[in-house]
Amino acid sequence: YLRHCNSKLLVRDIITNDFHDRFWINPVNQKGLIVGTSINGIGKKISLVDKLQDQDVEVILNELKVYE
Repeated sequence: YLRHCNSKLLVRDIITNDFHDRFWINPVNQKGLIVGTSINGIGKKISLVDKLQDQDVEVILNELKVYE
């Protein structure tokens, strides 16, 4: 579903069993992060938050076209 968080930001949650980790993707500038835990889990245990490579963002965006 879509949520407007502020006038310049649109958050779109796509929930699927096809992806294990969470990805934060900016499709406009083709940048993204991989977050291995839920947001409320950050800091509770060791977890991964890392910048995605440009080619990985492209692959993820192509996979997400199925859900549009």
